[in-house]
Amino acid sequence: MLFGALLVGIPAFGLPAFGLIVAIFGLVIMAGYAREGAQLKESVILAAILAAGSYLAFVKLLNLQFPVLPWFLAN
Repeated sequence: MLFGALLVGIPAFGLPAFGLIVAIFGLVIMAGYAREGAQLKESVILAAILAAGSYLAFVKLLNLQFPVLPWFLAN
């Protein structure tokens, strides 16, 4: 639910779309805390790798159209 809410937002609650990159970071960091002894540094590194790979696979290779960056950074 967090990933979907961050990806496209929830207009009924006034939550704007934050895009793919922020959604992946939010999801990975939140899921990282499910592991005992989790470190924020590990989660951020994993999120960066997943975000770059997801951007390459879904946006560049498959040409899927969805928000990538937060609404205030998009053109």
